[in-house]
Amino acid sequence: MVYKITLADIAREAGVSKQTVSRVVNNNPDVAIATRKRVQAIIDRLDYQPNALAKSLSARQTHTIGLISSQLHDFGPLSMLLAIDKGAHDAGYRLLPYLVHDDHRSDVETHLRNLLARQPDAIIWEFSRTWVNAEFMENNSLLASIPIITMENKILGIPTVIDVLQKKAAINGIQHLLDEGYQNIGIIAGPPSWHLSMKRLEGWRACLHEHGLPAEDRQIAQGDWSADSGYQATAHLLETFPEMDAVFATNDKMAMGALNLLHERGIQIPQQMGVLGYDDMPEAKHMYPALTTLHQPFAQYGAAMVKAAVMMIEANIKQENIAPPEIVEFCPELIIRQSTRRRV
Repeated sequence: MVYKITLADIAREAGVSKQTVSRVVNNNPDVAIATRKRVQAIIDRLDYQPNALAKSLSARQTHTIGLISSQLHDFGPLSMLLAIDKGAHDAGYRLLPYLVHDDHRSDVETHLRNLLARQPDAIIWEFSRTWVNAEFMENNSLLASIPIITMENKILGIPTVIDVLQKKAAINGIQHLLDEGYQNIGIIAGPPSWHLSMKRLEGWRACLHEHGLPAEDRQIAQGDWSADSGYQATAHLLETFPEMDAVFATNDKMAMGALNLLHERGIQIPQQMGVLGYDDMPEAKHMYPALTTLHQPFAQYGAAMVKAAVMMIEANIKQENIAPPEIVEFCPELIIRQSTRRRV
């Protein structure tokens, strides 16, 4: 029989009362910062899961929606956070954002425990990684007691609210480059642990293969979504794929870095090199030349996520069966600007 850690065990090791441990678990502010840190460290190390938490999650409404997200220095996650926060506010809920800074399972689980301790009425899971799967969700059994939804990821075993057609959008972007007369198209892919990064890479490869064009490893450079990585990846591609006449940067920040490198090398855009981005961040139309990109309607994403979360919360309060929300599909729209426009 596996021994289950109790409040008393935590209190004994921390040298505090059980009431103090309970206050830390329930995020009560009446605990000294140093004490809170010491108790929380022991809770995390022993992987304590309070018995009463699952019951309390369904017993009362806090008018809060939890959010698990990541890397706000990236335009996409930041835009999603702002859109979800506005949607929650408009619906009468307060958002509890927990941001994953280290791309590790233990960091995600720590944030998840801390979020659940604050007893949100629902959780929006906006942290999409290849290693977060149904097994991960099953191992975090407390999630079964609360409505939880996600986007773009059908393997978690939890409801998917919106499906952004990343692969299809990438195909549309590459087709545009081919229509403009580009033939040797490289790609700056995002981190391989991101589902959406792999989908955009699949779209690039599928479109080139459909037209009988190569999609070799030397045509692929890895970025981390930053402009610096786009700059370095473009320099790498010019060495490994010197015949390249267009580059698909899978987000606009990396496209910005690509544009800078090409300007430094004296390569004319779009005559000698086309540059395609993804996201349509506000600065894209002010880059030189203005960036062709794929527009993501983040405000619509956020509204759809919050609407589904509120519907599931209301069903949970009424103790009704929570039906999976209807999946809404979005395909980012191609916005054609000067960075790829060869034809007059």
